[in-house]
Amino acid sequence: MRFDWRSAWRTTSSAALLALVGSVGVAQEDRPPRPPQEKPKEQPQQPPTDPATPAQQVKAAQVGELAPAIALKDLDDKEHTLAALKGKVVVLEWFNPDCPVVQMHYKARTFEALRKKYKDLEVVFLAIHSAPAATQNRAQERSRTVVAEWKLPDVLLLDRDGKVAKSYGVKVTPEMCVIDREGRLAYRGAIDDGSTEAVGKVNHVDAAIAELLAKKKVALPETPAYGCPIQF
Repeated sequence: MRFDWRSAWRTTSSAALLALVGSVGVAQEDRPPRPPQEKPKEQPQQPPTDPATPAQQVKAAQVGELAPAIALKDLDDKEHTLAALKGKVVVLEWFNPDCPVVQMHYKARTFEALRKKYKDLEVVFLAIHSAPAATQNRAQERSRTVVAEWKLPDVLLLDRDGKVAKSYGVKVTPEMCVIDREGRLAYRGAIDDGSTEAVGKVNHVDAAIAELLAKKKVALPETPAYGCPIQF
């Protein structure tokens, strides 16, 4: 009988292949199953930030509302509060001795005329110098010099962080605010109908004070202010 080497080779090869597959299957069965992969945890979404509405934005008072509280110190470190002046008409003048418009009005004696007219009529005048905290020491010394040189009788208060100016919506010097006897903001705006180049003929603050003393409503409660921008 003749030996068929081709048939024998095929049989041997098939047996080897089956053995190899079997060993792979056994190895796969013995291998421990892979743990299921965890899905990445979702990160909490932060609410979008609106740059136009900062968290600590100061809301400016509107004419007719209660005037914002004031507790500021003068050049001698004495504190003055608006609450202590309730029952009187209070005139607030935003002051900057280096502002040409402020200088123009002081040379024209605009504020001096008002003080003289109402000095015995329960009207209080307060000047406020608002400036950034970084420049307040210089502002205080400059104001002290000007008070002596200009012989200012008004109480001059230092708004060291500008919060009082912002709470009243004041942006320029010499912007004015008039507060009635009940503590409400009755007038805000320009001292008169003038401009940065010339003193006006109609004094809006004078008219507002007279109307309040006569227990009347202020006919013109708000006007566009003109002057030097306050640097907050």
